[in-house]
Amino acid sequence: MKWFLVVLCVIPHSTFAMSPTADVAYSCLSGEAFSKDVKIEAVPSEEVASSERFYRGYSATYLINFKGHDLGYAESKEGDALIFGAHLYPLLGASNLLKHKVFKPSTFKPELAQWSSIEEAGVQYLCVNFNFEGLGRSGSFQNVHGAYLLPTKPSGKLYYLIEDIRTLRGHE
Repeated sequence: MKWFLVVLCVIPHSTFAMSPTADVAYSCLSGEAFSKDVKIEAVPSEEVASSERFYRGYSATYLINFKGHDLGYAESKEGDALIFGAHLYPLLGASNLLKHKVFKPSTFKPELAQWSSIEEAGVQYLCVNFNFEGLGRSGSFQNVHGAYLLPTKPSGKLYYLIEDIRTLRGHE
């Protein structure tokens, strides 16, 4: 039993990090705080850079420095990824937060997405919220949004969800 406790103590606590809460997920999708415990801050996008040879076959098509961290979107033949700090998070490796809905992670146009930072209970997240065709498309399809959430402190795995934002208030 002693050895089990010793091994358990050396495993980083982010290994056991929980998934983002519903309030965080729906705040990300809607672009506004879903509860008083959630703080959301837009990431300024006035200065966007790109890098053709960003990392091992990836080109950074959308790159911003926010509070000392690079964040953005990278493309490659292997699939697209989110950038945070010195790490790439492949979109296809994202975990679905809404287990009752089966959707594959989707690419998006980073320049049309809403990028924000979300905090709840001391956990910080990078949030990217997008609709699938960008602005200008009419009809109810405008209400279907996708979002990626990445815990940044402590660092975690990438999550995604897709939802009709008109239904979000029913989740409260």
